Amino acid sequence: MQDSHPQDQESFSEVWNHFIRHRNVFSVEADLEALFSSLAFHRKRYQWDPSPEANELFQRFLAIFTLHAAARPKRQVLAWTIHLQNPLLNLFLAADTDQDSVAGRFFRENVKSIQENRFYQEVSIRGGEVARSICTFRGSDPIVAAENYYAQSEQRPARFFQTGENRFRLLLAHPDCDVRWLQSLEQKDLPHLDEEETVVFMERRPAFWHCGCVEKNLTKILVPSFAEDPEALFAGKETLEMVCPRCAARHTIRREAVEAAASEEQKKEPGDDASSW
Repeated sequence: MQDSHPQDQESFSEVWNHFIRHRNVFSVEADLEALFSSLAFHRKRYQWDPSPEANELFQRFLAIFTLHAAARPKRQVLAWTIHLQNPLLNLFLAADTDQDSVAGRFFRENVKSIQENRFYQEVSIRGGEVARSICTFRGSDPIVAAENYYAQSEQRPARFFQTGENRFRLLLAHPDCDVRWLQSLEQKDLPHLDEEETVVFMERRPAFWHCGCVEKNLTKILVPSFAEDPEALFAGKETLEMVCPRCAARHTIRREAVEAAASEEQKKEPGDDASSW
């Protein structure tokens, strides 16, 4: 089962990037109805957890992450891993800013209970070294978690708002930002920003739900286990079912595909693989 390239898909949301002059604030705004529809289809197709609480929480984290990814430069691959204590969940989100794609999943089973919520980010230029950061936060609100990440890890203020059922907005400080103004903004102020401030259009980006978990990519994950004990991995069969660790899609993996991937891996030089997988 193969996913199409995101640019081949008809369903995507539009993200609009602007710059607020004189305040030195970057604005990212989107109506994510189409992205949420793609998520709902994916969730139904692969029989995600039916818990409304977990699904709604994941959707809101996805919205915040999508704005965050749209504010990043091109050629970046990034991921968030969020550990929540209440409800006890692990959430994973991934983005490719070249493809304008986002994907993710959540885990309810075998989640370790610890004393605090934790927020991890990994980001890299495609094929380059991965930069990692970690911070903690209180509660389970995605907006609180993301704003806390910016304050602790990026050391600059950011404000996230849900402005409608599917509409979200990020206001992000740039150098020489009017921080007092940014921190003072309330929900009621947002509709008037275009009238009261000098807001300049920067770019429009699409936002696709797309993981890229085709057989070729998934087989790479199985190569170490296959090299160690191929018979134990396949249990005498020619195929196995694999759940994608990034989006929970289910795939049937052929033994011959893993054998070919293992052979290719042996021929590679360090740094040859420049993909987000």
